[in-house]
Amino acid sequence: MVPPRWINLDKGTYHQNNMSVDQILIVKPELTSASAPSSDSNVTIQLNQVQSDIVEFDKTNNVNLANVFDSERQKSVTFRPIIKLSYIYDNNIQGYCPTPSYGNYQNSLYYTNPQQSIFTGQWTGLPSYQEFEFIRTDINNPQLRGTQFGGFVTQSASTYNWSLRISYPFENLYNVPMSYSFPDGSQISWLSGDGIPFQITQGTDNGLPNLQFICPMKHGLSVSDYVLLSPTFNYNGSNIFQVDSLGNNTYGSDEYIFNLDNIGYTGTTFYTGAVGTFKKITDILNSGETISEYYIRHHKIITTDTDTILTKNGFESNLFPDKTFYQLSGLTPNKTASVVKYQSASSYNVTFQRDIELRDILDNNKKPLTQLFATIQWVGYYGWHNKLQRGWDFNVGSTSNWYSLPNTLGTEDVSTVTYTQINRGNLTPLAPYTFLVNLPKNSGDTYYGDFCEYNQYEQLERVISFYTHKITYNQSLFTTDTTTNQLMPKGYFYQVHHPITLKVFSDYIETASNDNVNIVPNYSFFSTNQNMWMWRDLYPYGFIDDGGRGVNYPFMNETHYPFTNIIFKLFNNETSFNILDYYQITIEPLIDPCE
Repeated sequence: MVPPRWINLDKGTYHQNNMSVDQILIVKPELTSASAPSSDSNVTIQLNQVQSDIVEFDKTNNVNLANVFDSERQKSVTFRPIIKLSYIYDNNIQGYCPTPSYGNYQNSLYYTNPQQSIFTGQWTGLPSYQEFEFIRTDINNPQLRGTQFGGFVTQSASTYNWSLRISYPFENLYNVPMSYSFPDGSQISWLSGDGIPFQITQGTDNGLPNLQFICPMKHGLSVSDYVLLSPTFNYNGSNIFQVDSLGNNTYGSDEYIFNLDNIGYTGTTFYTGAVGTFKKITDILNSGETISEYYIRHHKIITTDTDTILTKNGFESNLFPDKTFYQLSGLTPNKTASVVKYQSASSYNVTFQRDIELRDILDNNKKPLTQLFATIQWVGYYGWHNKLQRGWDFNVGSTSNWYSLPNTLGTEDVSTVTYTQINRGNLTPLAPYTFLVNLPKNSGDTYYGDFCEYNQYEQLERVISFYTHKITYNQSLFTTDTTTNQLMPKGYFYQVHHPITLKVFSDYIETASNDNVNIVPNYSFFSTNQNMWMWRDLYPYGFIDDGGRGVNYPFMNETHYPFTNIIFKLFNNETSFNILDYYQITIEPLIDPCE
C-alpha cells in the first residue's frame, strides 16, 4: 500500500490516497497544530459544464442538451405549417335569377330594391354570405342538389367553396404569353422572358426634356442602372441606355416610371405611345452576368384534400363588420320573412394532418427551398360560376380585356364537371339547370405562379406581379351584367399563392476564390468576370439579424412549425378595403423632423 501524502493547503490539510482519488479527508486547522488559530475552511466546487461529441452506443459521454436540440433543429427537413387566415371580401355584385328563375337560389338573396322587384318580377339582390365562406354551415339549404353529388356532408363543409393546398415553385417558365392594355387603349403582348412592358411619353425634368417610360408594374430600377430595350428601340446600333431619373414628380411614380434624358434623339424610335419591354442591367461593364431574367414561377402541389384541416376561429374576426338584414314577408318573392346575412368577418385556422418532408428539394432557381406556398383555389361546388380565369394583378383594371371570356389565354387549366338539376318549384314544365364545378388540384398537379425577376449577380428574386384568379357568375343562372357586357362580366379577384417562409437568405453576399472552394455551397454562382464564387448564406433557425431577417419557429418532435398570417382578400374593381371607408378616423399628420 502506498503511504498517504499530506499537503498543507490554506491553513488546512487534506489527505489524498492515491488508490482512490475520490476520497478526500478535510482536517481542521485546530487539529493539525495546537497553536493554530480557528478559521472557517471550505472547498469550492466549480460546476463546469463538460461537453463532447456523442458516440453511438457509448453511454459514458457527457451530453450538452442545448447543443443536441440545436443540432437536430438545424438538420431537420420536416415541416407542419400553421396558418391564420383572415378573410376579407365585399359582396357587392348585384344580380338576379333570370326567368324562369331558380327559386332555391332566388329565395336566399338579400334584395337590394324589393319595392321595384315586386313590379318588374326581377328580384335583384346579393347572394348569401354562405356562397363565399370557407366553411359552409347551411346544412338545411334547399339549394342542395339531387343525388348525383348527394346531400350536405358535414365533414366536407370546408371543401364546397374553396380548396387550400401546399405548393412550391420548382421551375421557371420563360415563354408564357402575357398582355396588357394601357389607359389610352394601346395594347402590348409579350412573353414572360422578354421583361417588363412600358409605354413612352414625352416629359420634362427640371425644365429639361426627357423620355418617360411608364410601366404597369414596379420596374425595380435605380438611377444609374441600365436597361436593355426590346430590339425595335435600336438607336445608332445600340438598345442599351442608362437610367437618368425616376418618376414624374407625382407621389409613388418613382416605382413605375423611369426616364432617359432626351439628348436630341431624332427619328421615330422614341415616339409618344410606343410600347416595348426592357430588362435591367446593373453593371454595363459586366452586362452578361448582371442582366436580370424574367419568368413565371411554376408551382407543384404537394398535399391532397384530406391533408388540410380548416377550423373557424371562435373569438376572432377581421376589422370589417358582418352585414345582416331583416326582410319583411311582403317584400320577398316567396312571401316569407327572413333574416339574411350577406357578408361576414370570418377568421380561420389552418393546420395539416401530416408532416411535409422537404429532403433534397430545390426551388425554381435551383437553390435550397426557403418558401412553401398556401395555394387557394375557388371550387364553387354549388355551381353558379363559370370556369376560373387566370392572370396577374396588373391585368385587373377597367381597361384590361385580358379577362374577357373569349381570351383562352386567360382560362385556368383546371378540370371541371357539369351536372343538371331540375328546379322543382312551381314551374310547368320543370326547368333543367346546368351547373359547373372547378375541381381542385391535388398532389403532383401544377399551377402558374407569380411574374418574377431574378438577378444572378445580386442573388435576389423579386416578385413583379402576383398571380390571380377571377370568379364570374354564369349569366344564365345569375345575371349581373347587361347583354353587351356579358363577354367580360363583373367578377371577384384573389391572389392564388401566399408564401410560407421556412428559412431566410442573408442580406449580404459572400464571396470566395477558387482556393477556398471547400467553403462554397453547391447553390453558389461563379462570376467569370470577378473570378470568384458568390452566394448568400442561409441564416440558421433561431437567428434574427439587426434588420429583422430570420425565422424562429417552434421545433418539437423533429418537426418545424412555421406560422403564417395570411390576409386573404376577395375583391373586384369597385372594392375598397380602406378602413377609413368604414370608420371616421383622423390620421395624425406627418411631422418633418426639422419642424
